[in-house]
Amino acid sequence: MKKIFYTIALCLAVCIPASYAHHATEDIADEEIYRMIDSLVADTPQSEMTLDDLGNGMMEMTITAHSVFIVEDMMDEGLLYYLSMLDGDVAVTIHFRNPSGLALKVSQKAK
Repeated sequence: MKKIFYTIALCLAVCIPASYAHHATEDIADEEIYRMIDSLVADTPQSEMTLDDLGNGMMEMTITAHSVFIVEDMMDEGLLYYLSMLDGDVAVTIHFRNPSGLALKVSQKAK
C-alpha cells in the first residue's frame, strides 16, 4: 500500500508542474512559423507551397513536390518540427501522385 501511495505522489509531483509549464513555442506567432516553412520550401527545388485562409480560424497549406525524396529532405531540415509548432488542431495528410510526386496538405484550426 505504501508503494502505491508513493507512486501516486511521485506521479502527481511530476505531472502537475508540467501541466502549468511555459510552452516552448508560446511566444512564436503562427505567421512566423508559416514564414519559416515558406522559406524552407522556397529553398527546395521542384516544390511549391500554397496557403489559404478559409475563415473562422481555419488555415490550409499545401506543399507539392515532384519527388518523395524532396519532401524527405524538407523533413530532415525541420518541416515536421515547424508543423508541430502551430497552435490549435493541426492535421497533415500526404497524397501520393503518379509517377513519383506528392502533396502534403496541412489543415489548422486555431484555438
